[in-house]
Amino acid sequence: MKNIERFIFDLDNTLIFQDFTDEKEYFNDIFKNNGKYFNDNLNIWLKEYEATHTRYDREMLRKFLEEKSKLPISKTIIDGWLQVSINSNYEIEDTAIEVLEYLKSKGKNIVILTNFIRDVQVQVIKNSELFPYITDIYCGDYLKPNKESYYESIGNYDIKKCLMIGDNYEKDYLGPRNIGLNSILYDRNDRYKNVKDRIKSLRKIKEL
Repeated sequence: MKNIERFIFDLDNTLIFQDFTDEKEYFNDIFKNNGKYFNDNLNIWLKEYEATHTRYDREMLRKFLEEKSKLPISKTIIDGWLQVSINSNYEIEDTAIEVLEYLKSKGKNIVILTNFIRDVQVQVIKNSELFPYITDIYCGDYLKPNKESYYESIGNYDIKKCLMIGDNYEKDYLGPRNIGLNSILYDRNDRYKNVKDRIKSLRKIKEL
């Protein structure tokens, strides 16, 4: 770790774990009898959106979800949903603050690389205990695993002195390695036993 100067963290399911109860209630209220149908499929549609688009855009996302769900989705509905997302409850990973504080004390640079709408993710981070440790936030302009997203998060640093940490095998582990960026898979639930460079707790970063 002595050679690593810039640590690039994923956000969702790596540093924070979001409670989607308010989101589900919001769509149940908006769509009434179709609320469960929309909630059950939203994550599937979002994954498809990320697989077929290079960036997040509110209007593109609105049209995409309207087409997929066959439900009328207005800009107001999207804006309301995103506001709910900003204010939703979440838990910070048990050792995240400890690890970020440690890295900061060692003079390391800490940035976030995350997918989804930039305004939402930035505000979630600003509202959290993570914010004092974060130098930059990269979000939405280029979606992981597009190589541009990793290059953007590297900035002016030497790629060999950067490290990506996240929970998604394709986006946070394999994608970075495809461009020569070091990566560690945060495998909290021990799903990827054949992956050599994986950790079950962020605290392990201090031992590298």
